[in-house]
Amino acid sequence: METEGRGNIEFGVANQENDEIVLKRKKLLEAKRHLLLLEEQIQDLHLVLKRFSRKHRSQKCQYSLKQRLAVLSGIRVMYQKYCQTLIEELSRVQNSRRDGY
Repeated sequence: METEGRGNIEFGVANQENDEIVLKRKKLLEAKRHLLLLEEQIQDLHLVLKRFSRKHRSQKCQYSLKQRLAVLSGIRVMYQKYCQTLIEELSRVQNSRRDGY
């Protein structure tokens, strides 16, 4: 009877680890998708800024575009750090799972 109880506890822990791994993978995929969208927006903004600086000499518009570019670049850096953290946590959980068995 004791071994059955312990087996259920071990199965519960393993199930929790599996759920944690699946959740972290989903979060990582979502963050990577957001990163790709940010990269696309940044590239588009660079292109607009480049075109705008050639044709128009309006410093106000260039300033606002540069500010927007800076904000998007900052968000991109935050997402990159978040992805790196998720990757480290995911590998830690997977390594602890391997070491546990």
